Amino acid sequence: MNLEEKLSLHQRMADGYRDAYLHQGTKDGATYDSWKFAPDALYSSPYFTGHDVINLGEISGGADASLIFEAIAASAIQEAKAYSVTFPDWKLVDYTSWAAENGYVARVRWEGHTRNGLKMGFYSTTFVETNDNGEIRHWQTFVNDEEYGPFLEVAIGRRGPFQGHLEYMELVGKVLRDNGLE
Repeated sequence: MNLEEKLSLHQRMADGYRDAYLHQGTKDGATYDSWKFAPDALYSSPYFTGHDVINLGEISGGADASLIFEAIAASAIQEAKAYSVTFPDWKLVDYTSWAAENGYVARVRWEGHTRNGLKMGFYSTTFVETNDNGEIRHWQTFVNDEEYGPFLEVAIGRRGPFQGHLEYMELVGKVLRDNGLE
């Protein structure tokens, strides 16, 4: 791919992420258009995985890149459903992205109201780095605990930071089970 093609792909990836959440479609199965993972893709987040760098191929059942995408999509759907139990209108409300030669960066504002009308929200920042084939090789997420921590306490019963790749998703799963959504 030449530079123009890379920038175009990375903008489509950023737009696909935005569009999946914009109208609360993720909880109903919307996925991120144009996202393809390298078989050795990595995920890291000081908040969601602590010091661990997660090999997405390993945790998705193998290095088949389509399995990685399916696992990521399933996790996003579960997370959106769990948040929507307490925040029925939870969604992306502001999104800015910057495409670059090797991926993109996005800053997202998320907000929702509890059933009692309390508005809560937080920012997240995402870094997506691709290889020469346009496949995601490293995905990072950053959040601010000052806003996200209280939101999570209400949404899933505990704030982070979390350790490893299971701790956070186990809490998400508990919310789904407790509400008959699994």
